[in-house]
Amino acid sequence: MDNNQIRRKILKSLYEVERNTPGMDIYSPEIKQKLGIDDTKLNFNINYLENEGYIDVSRYADGEFDAKIKSSGINLVEDNLRFNKLFPSINFTQNIVQNSTGVVIGSGKVNVNIDESISLKESFINLYQEIEGQKNEYLIKNKLEELEGEFNKNQIDKSQVKKITDWLKSNANWTIPSIIQIISSALLYG
Repeated sequence: MDNNQIRRKILKSLYEVERNTPGMDIYSPEIKQKLGIDDTKLNFNINYLENEGYIDVSRYADGEFDAKIKSSGINLVEDNLRFNKLFPSINFTQNIVQNSTGVVIGSGKVNVNIDESISLKESFINLYQEIEGQKNEYLIKNKLEELEGEFNKNQIDKSQVKKITDWLKSNANWTIPSIIQIISSALLYG
């Protein structure tokens, strides 16, 4: 489990405690046991979240502590897009570098974050906004609408999804990280 996943789980745990029993703290051994991590990893990530202003921590002389989510942490957890961007639960890295005409020419890193809270509708809305002003905007929008239509069906036609994504890869490759996110979320979380 990487630091983003640990931070994500800490925030979600503290959020659940606050939602179910407002004002209640969580004692560090409880967090450690729940996450299955050692003191070093826990303390590193707790310090990070505290320094970012998402949690309050009360420390004890024996090295243990109580943690509680702050309102800024609650707001973050409730803002799925921002939460997923800051603390992705799964990372895929795809290598994409484009020249000025949009042709893939080399490698660079693009992270694609996948989480059960990703909304397919929101993901497509974000993609539609990204295509505004792009070359082939109308054609790209039509392909995205076809793809969205596939994901709204009870039975997804995988060959149609492949055909659409192949077209997007050739004609609008900058959409691929978002498409991977959408497809993976649909497959993993239905």
